[in-house]
Amino acid sequence: MGEMIYPIIGRAEELPYFVGGMGLECWQGRVERPEGFWAHQLIVFSNGEGRLITEGREHRLSPGTVVFLPKLTPHCYYGKNYGWLASWVIFDGGGVGALLDTLGISSCAIIEPDPENSTDRLIRIMRRMFNVLKEDSLYGGFYASSGLYELLIEFHRLLKKFPSGLYGENTRFAGLISYIDGHCAEKIGMDTLSAVSELSETHICRLFRKYFGMRPMEYLNRKRIQHAKELLESSALSVEDISRSCGFEYLSYFGKLFRRYEGLSPSEYRALSKFKEDPPG
Repeated sequence: MGEMIYPIIGRAEELPYFVGGMGLECWQGRVERPEGFWAHQLIVFSNGEGRLITEGREHRLSPGTVVFLPKLTPHCYYGKNYGWLASWVIFDGGGVGALLDTLGISSCAIIEPDPENSTDRLIRIMRRMFNVLKEDSLYGGFYASSGLYELLIEFHRLLKKFPSGLYGENTRFAGLISYIDGHCAEKIGMDTLSAVSELSETHICRLFRKYFGMRPMEYLNRKRIQHAKELLESSALSVEDISRSCGFEYLSYFGKLFRRYEGLSPSEYRALSKFKEDPPG
């Protein structure tokens, strides 16, 4: 039972993320690595029961448990019965460390089984990665690298218990995001956001910090700057008119924010965009 593949890495090793091996629904024997493993590991246990010992703690592993083991982390895991099955991927790359830091994953991380937060999508991503590695010896490693990025993002979502339907119609916060996106050129304050969503201002700030890592007004300003960039590239409106049409009362504040987020002024951005559209000669 189970399938495994260890691709010939070749030039894929030069990518920010590369897959060193994968297994789907494989029987797990006892594994002891007192010095850790050369690569990072993500394991989804699907049947039977086992134990993991790492970082001075013992963890029970039941169906639906997901484990991330950083490379060079000493560990031991073993099954309590013969039918202990798992799907796994081993990976590394020059960009993996930075991505894990961004996601706040610096040590062993375990997701307990949760019927409301299924691992089905995680398994689907792994299956796609496995298939492309198996079917395409030349470019499979490159395609699997993009899947690995998606896999780690999904793992982070499950770890943090973020809902997969964040933008679903049944959430107040989703409605609030839609409102901001559709009315960003209007005058919007925290009182407006609270009235639209029927959430307290404190709760709104907490949700924005949780999902976007920024304050609500910063999200609004970034949305306005995003719209301004589109107008700078596609319209003949003056910078002042664009500033006003994007909801900025003062041109100087618009210019200050634009430079903060983009690293250059609106006029410089427009000139650069035009150059890209109409190269000389």
